[in-house]
Amino acid sequence: MQEAGASVRADTIKLLNNKGPKLDRVLLRLRQALNAKETKFFQFQGSVMESRDVIAHNIRLGAIKLALELHDAMPSAKLDVKHSGVIGLKEALDDIDGSTAGPTCEDGKCQKD
Repeated sequence: MQEAGASVRADTIKLLNNKGPKLDRVLLRLRQALNAKETKFFQFQGSVMESRDVIAHNIRLGAIKLALELHDAMPSAKLDVKHSGVIGLKEALDDIDGSTAGPTCEDGKCQKD
């Protein structure tokens, strides 16, 4: 499974290098996003009274998250769920809504409580 993931990563990098934005350009834009500011306008009765440049926290946070993901320094958002055994739809639904006790599984053997 890890080999498939590495292959997909390699193919993606190859595709981006050939068709997409080059890595140096992406990193430049990422650095710019880390310093992002936005202009806030203050109005009174429909007229702009004042404007101020402020830190664009949402943009900076997004850039930080992207940088951490690119460095593999942030855990993946994917869940790795493994289940052994068989569970029926009725039992699963009962377990979700809590109306009856769900099955318990140990070592691949499931039984209804």
